[in-house]
Amino acid sequence: MGEHMFNKIFKKLKFLLFVLLAFNISTNLFSLERKISLPRSESTYDLRRRSIEKTLKKDYGFIPKHDTPTGRGKDKEFRVYTPTSTITPTEVSSSSNQTKNKLTFGINKVLLENEKIGCSWYMENSEKNEFDFEKEVKFFNKIKHPNIVEYNGYLKKSGHLCIFTEPGDFSLHDYIFDDNTDKETTKKIKLFKEQSLGIKTEIKILKDIASVIAYIHSLGYVHRDIKPKNVVLFANGTAKLIDFTSYEKIPTGQDYVFATGHTLKGTTPYKAPENLRDFFELNNKYEKAQDIPENEGIKIYPANDIFAYGILMHDLLYKDNIVNIIQDMYEEDLSEMDFVDIILGDQENKPFRPELDNNLVHEALNNLLNKCWDDNPDNRPTAKEIVEELERIEQEI
Repeated sequence: MGEHMFNKIFKKLKFLLFVLLAFNISTNLFSLERKISLPRSESTYDLRRRSIEKTLKKDYGFIPKHDTPTGRGKDKEFRVYTPTSTITPTEVSSSSNQTKNKLTFGINKVLLENEKIGCSWYMENSEKNEFDFEKEVKFFNKIKHPNIVEYNGYLKKSGHLCIFTEPGDFSLHDYIFDDNTDKETTKKIKLFKEQSLGIKTEIKILKDIASVIAYIHSLGYVHRDIKPKNVVLFANGTAKLIDFTSYEKIPTGQDYVFATGHTLKGTTPYKAPENLRDFFELNNKYEKAQDIPENEGIKIYPANDIFAYGILMHDLLYKDNIVNIIQDMYEEDLSEMDFVDIILGDQENKPFRPELDNNLVHEALNNLLNKCWDDNPDNRPTAKEIVEELERIEQEI
């Protein structure tokens, strides 16, 4: 009886060993097949990204971006999220522009072994910054569009907040004003301009930006900080929007939402005039932000983004900025409030907009530009209408 039982167990072990051996052979064959097919199926960029992720995984650790972070004590304070797996993180640099373990932090970029791996922004941690940080991460986890930078994850450690996105070659601001001191970026911009089709390329850039604005507006989002520094360009001519920390979500069925508080998000001169007027009225009427009732505030709606787009459009087509134009009109240095007063106008002066020249820029583009930065938000086109008009102009030019 004992010998019979032993034989049965021995046969089962032999069968189990055979299954494990077969599985191991199958896995090795699959791995070999993948190694053979890898160069054909994955681009150079994908291979480089895999290499970067491997290094980051080794030195820092990764958690898939949609997973819930786990950990205790110190480990719980620091998380890098990407589409890879995880190991225990190690210590990182405690201040920007210092290097430790091959990773360098700087404003708007993160470098690994001196190669840019992308970052929508980096800043010191604070309660307000953390709110904006988490807000942008939530947005990236919900939204995907070919003209929004690809989200790869985020790093969060006490004192540091950083969002990893695909690295563009340079910003639209760098392209327009050509004031970047980085030699590598300057070289990329020069090559981009040499390969450019002139106005056709710039219309393509404007279409890309208007397309993504139309997309987020269709979902009820208002970006609130459209400007050349928040658009990145790629060597293939694609423009992508970044920085979603200022957005507001308009509830379904409503045309606008109130943003309360004594601060106005955005950048002068891209802030819509109606937002500026609401802002000044609130500050004059209420001493504290908590005193503002729910049915009052800065009215946020899609037309705000269209005004900013109009200013950006002027920057790109005329290679000049409204702030520079206004400053050149005065001998003394102007404050931000001076610029705002001039842009808004008053009872004696019309709201200031730069003169447009049909000899420099196609008349149809100037007409569209005038509509976008109209002082009355009801007169501005929608982002979808802008795309349609640009397509028509593209055929005409």
